[in-house]
Amino acid sequence: MNKKTQSHRVTSSSKSSGRKKPRKRLSFGRKTALAGVFILVALMFVPTVTTGIRQAQQISVLERDNAATEQEIRDLEKKQQELKDPKHIERRARDEYHYAKPGEKIFIVESDKDEHGSANQANKGERQRPWYVELSDSLKTVGLATEE
Repeated sequence: MNKKTQSHRVTSSSKSSGRKKPRKRLSFGRKTALAGVFILVALMFVPTVTTGIRQAQQISVLERDNAATEQEIRDLEKKQQELKDPKHIERRARDEYHYAKPGEKIFIVESDKDEHGSANQANKGERQRPWYVELSDSLKTVGLATEE
């Protein structure tokens, strides 16, 4: 056992003798090949990342659509409950269709003013806003202009 211990000490002392093996440098060709591999791996992940981004955008759009649809469902359920109420149906029949109870007389008064109280612009030929603002609004409505 003594010899094994000594040989072990000799090997450990040869390692710590201060001699370091010179480190091999990578040649230009190996560096280029390594850089090429890294670029190839990066290019392989680009479609995956762009697909993930596109899917995240689609998810956010679908979540907004889902929220809008849920709000529409709530509104329609509320309207359905209103239509079950006989008083509501009677009020709508009177207001929208000018129904009357037996013995009642209905008078309809027409006005020269619209709902906002301003004069009818089509008859007078006057504009409340400049023509270019109206043009911009109409283009935005159609979708041909961007908001600036």
